[in-house]
Amino acid sequence: MIALIVANILLFIASIIGVYNGYLKDKKRIIINHSINLILSLISYLLLGGYSGAIICFAGLLRNFLAYNERLDWPTKILLIAVAGALIVSFNNYGLVGYFPLINFAVYTSIIDTKNMLLFKRVCAFNCILSGLYNFVLFAFSAFAFNVITLIMNLIAIYQIKYKNINKMKKI
Repeated sequence: MIALIVANILLFIASIIGVYNGYLKDKKRIIINHSINLILSLISYLLLGGYSGAIICFAGLLRNFLAYNERLDWPTKILLIAVAGALIVSFNNYGLVGYFPLINFAVYTSIIDTKNMLLFKRVCAFNCILSGLYNFVLFAFSAFAFNVITLIMNLIAIYQIKYKNINKMKKI
């Protein structure tokens, strides 16, 4: 029970950092803050027995280090996804839901450097759904609540992006 409480407190702090990142504009600062978020989440998932989540947090730290140093190319992305996938196949203890972090990681890592904001927001929304389900199964309710809020924020952003594009087309 103590592990559950500590894990949810850490995930709450990690989620606050994630929300704060939404306001930042400097890519390097965002990567640093996201890495702090991943460390807190990694510890939480270990406390909750969510090894898939912990593996993906570690892989995310590696991805962020490479992105921070501008060394995240396609072969590296594929290698990271493959290694994370092999580890999750070995340590997954939550059945199908245990693969959700890998799916999120693979999709997000694939498009992390896209300039298409609509695609990026759609991926973020998709990831919120899978992360929310994973967090709910792990009883990570503080993270689940932030997943729901972030999903709503991303859906609003998607609507706004699409609406602005429609208005731009009408003006032409």
